[in-house]
Amino acid sequence: MNVRIAAMIVVLWPLVSWGQAGKPTVAIEQIATAAQNISCEGWDRSSEGWDRSSYDCNADLSEGFRVMLETAIIKTGKMDVMERRSLELLLQEQGLGATGLSDAGGDMGGLIGVDYLVYGTITRFGQLQGGFSFGGIQSKELSVSMGIDLKVTDVSTGLILIADEIAETVQVGSSFSFGDVTQAQTRADPFAEVQRVVSNHIAEAIVTTRIPVKVIAVQSNGTLVLNYGDVLFSPGDQLAAFVVGETFVDP
Repeated sequence: MNVRIAAMIVVLWPLVSWGQAGKPTVAIEQIATAAQNISCEGWDRSSEGWDRSSYDCNADLSEGFRVMLETAIIKTGKMDVMERRSLELLLQEQGLGATGLSDAGGDMGGLIGVDYLVYGTITRFGQLQGGFSFGGIQSKELSVSMGIDLKVTDVSTGLILIADEIAETVQVGSSFSFGDVTQAQTRADPFAEVQRVVSNHIAEAIVTTRIPVKVIAVQSNGTLVLNYGDVLFSPGDQLAAFVVGETFVDP
């Protein structure tokens, strides 16, 4: 049946999955960038104190997105995130290099204190422009696109749980002109917004792989209570509820 979520419901009941007690810990390795497809043209960060003549677009994008992803995972309330400095110290203690960790083919050597390792490469980032012109009429649209190849590895087994490409496009603004009349609209910071959208989608994919969305209660008025609140859902979202059947082994 189709269910419309009519209100934000934040559930405080703990849900433990896969037979482990407590929240799992995620470590996010430094996110790489495919430099040939990365462009920060139009990204005005002067208000944040950045000097465009000296800052490294790829490095800033990599670190900034990693921090956004940390925040998105923490906000779900389902997983803990190991702080980057703590991860670096742990790798040093175990004789592992940060860049060599994901290159080990999934063999983490029993990385203590970490359940899942997240790593990936930003494959594209930059502005896109479209529109048309006919006679005295001009219409333009500007958007920012971002794509990332992501992997999530189970440290205890070395198995890759998620290997996917996440891509999003956010419209920056639009303009329309006819003769002497011009109308334009722009977003405050579309470059940051597209990163936030992508990081939220990645966080959702990671936590729901470990802890699927479930109905944990049915109220007397028919409202279904889920094990996730406003972190993943908003009023008006439509979900399909179903009953899980028996498991079987494919012969």
